[in-house]
Amino acid sequence: MTSTPTITADAYADGDQIGVLQTVTNAMTSSSGGAELGTLTVVDKAKVKHDLHIMFFDRAVTVASADNAAVDVVDAQMALGYIGTVALAEADYTAVLAGSTSATKLPAFFFNTAGSKSLYYLLVCRDSGGCDYGAVGDLVLRLAFRE
Repeated sequence: MTSTPTITADAYADGDQIGVLQTVTNAMTSSSGGAELGTLTVVDKAKVKHDLHIMFFDRAVTVASADNAAVDVVDAQMALGYIGTVALAEADYTAVLAGSTSATKLPAFFFNTAGSKSLYYLLVCRDSGGCDYGAVGDLVLRLAFRE
């Protein structure tokens, strides 16, 4: 599955939400049972290599924050839908000559999608110097699942 969140072509502060809650439609082939996120690859077209957190949810949670503001998910929604976070550090990226960079993580966490086939995530800037991107499509996530 490939997901390209629309982000602000501007600077984010450490702790800011990057874009809005994203939906990975049909992350699973069935709405019952579960799956494991086996591989997460982030392609960074801006080649800025920022530290990120990718927070995963099994349902569309209520997010009290907005793009480019301190991330804030309603407490009750965190309790109901939060699955886990994948942390991505600058050292996890590999430079590519074409000017893009990518990183792959094996978070290995199991989830079920609360009666649907979709998975949801939020991107969070975790770089002490902030995160700045040049274009709204500078981040692309590729997710591989095992059911």
